[in-house]
Amino acid sequence: VALVFYRFFTLFSYTTAFSVFLACKLGAVAALLWLWRTRFLDEGRSGLFFLFCLFAFNGALFIDLYNGNIAVFEQLLLWTAFGFLLNGRSALFCVFVLIAASCKITPLFFLALLLFAGDPKGKIYLAVSLGLFAGFHLSTFLAMRVEPAGFLQNAFFAMGSAGEGGVINPSILSLVRELLRMFSCGYPFAQALLFAAAVSAVLWISCRAFARCAFAGRDDRLRFAVLFACVVYALVVPRMKDYSYVILIVPAFVIFWRCDGIGSAVPLIAMSSFCTRPDTLPLLNAGFMVAWKYYPLALAFVVWGLYLRCLRQDKRAAGRPHIGA
Repeated sequence: VALVFYRFFTLFSYTTAFSVFLACKLGAVAALLWLWRTRFLDEGRSGLFFLFCLFAFNGALFIDLYNGNIAVFEQLLLWTAFGFLLNGRSALFCVFVLIAASCKITPLFFLALLLFAGDPKGKIYLAVSLGLFAGFHLSTFLAMRVEPAGFLQNAFFAMGSAGEGGVINPSILSLVRELLRMFSCGYPFAQALLFAAAVSAVLWISCRAFARCAFAGRDDRLRFAVLFACVVYALVVPRMKDYSYVILIVPAFVIFWRCDGIGSAVPLIAMSSFCTRPDTLPLLNAGFMVAWKYYPLALAFVVWGLYLRCLRQDKRAAGRPHIGA
């Protein structure tokens, strides 16, 4: 059903449709940058932030524009939803998350933020949203007469993108596949088991750290939860394409400036903006090349570790500074 939207572009020639789609994407990028700057960052360092947006995580924002994917639209919907959540408008938050999840499913993960929003109706909104999402996909079966088994296989099992890995899909699942291939172990069961173990560990550590933190003196607990959820999402989804790392731009920039105890944020920002495309490197040993291709994933783990460190600090002391940049 989500594909009905694309019928609009069949009204034009290819060249015109291309121009219209690109113009829409550029408008979405401008809106996304404005939303990030005005709603999720504090005053100051705007120039450095915009430069960071251009280069961060192998230029994820530029890659999306170049590839013509819908990631920018998805991100605009998600960050608009986050803005509504911060304003206490849970119903609109659910609407925008459901729209964002209509094509790629995995953004449904963010509905879990309703459990931290302090809304007494949060669990009701969560249940209703999941029911509406299930009904939306049921409409595909009824209206399009899609074969159910094939649809479910493509929707869930293929989310891991079995044919994609390395620099174009630096996810935990792709890394597990590549490491097992290096050891001549291609059993799907082993892949699924290791991936499930890694995801379970990330979720358990994240939930435990977040639940134990009292957030004493913090006036932006929910905003911190949103940024932290974006980092956890990037680690646990089975398919994390290079352009999907756009979701980490704001969480990374914010936590780099927050971690003043580690040192200057500039080296961390530079480290995240370093290009790691494998075609720019000399041929080295296989182990190094695997690690190099998954550099964005390693950076995501660094950002995750910094958020965990921030949670531990807030547990020990009250009145910590504002999380914003």
